[in-house]
Amino acid sequence: MQISETIFTVIIILIIIIFSLVFYAKAKESGLKEQASQARISRVISLAHTLSSWSELECSIRETREFDCVDVVKLGLLSDFINQSKIANGYAFNYYYDYLKRSKIIVTQVYPSSQSWVIYDNPGTTKTADSVTVPVSLYDPVNDQYALGLMELKVYE
Repeated sequence: MQISETIFTVIIILIIIIFSLVFYAKAKESGLKEQASQARISRVISLAHTLSSWSELECSIRETREFDCVDVVKLGLLSDFINQSKIANGYAFNYYYDYLKRSKIIVTQVYPSSQSWVIYDNPGTTKTADSVTVPVSLYDPVNDQYALGLMELKVYE
């Protein structure tokens, strides 16, 4: 009788320990996923900040730089250059792949008219993405006009 009580007590204690370990592992896994998500979001924000001051896109009027200003002519040329290079497996796409990896960059003019440019598009195989939208000023040097735009950056896992 005492042996069966002792065995029953040991089994109950083992079950409690196993449930505790499973609960701890799930809690730790949840914490690690949250940290990984925060790291991805931080990377996306840092990349978006860097993109808004790219020398390939920035406005330069009389050799002075403007904050968060994108030149529309440079934007169109860079977009065409990267997209044609992607089709031909050329140098430009490979160069920007080292920096942008699996991401998508879209610049959209929202005022006074609506227009959109896809600068870089390499989604990879996953569809989950972290994205950030940055307001930018779009300058058209041909017409000497400014417009309001949004730069959207999606980074895929």
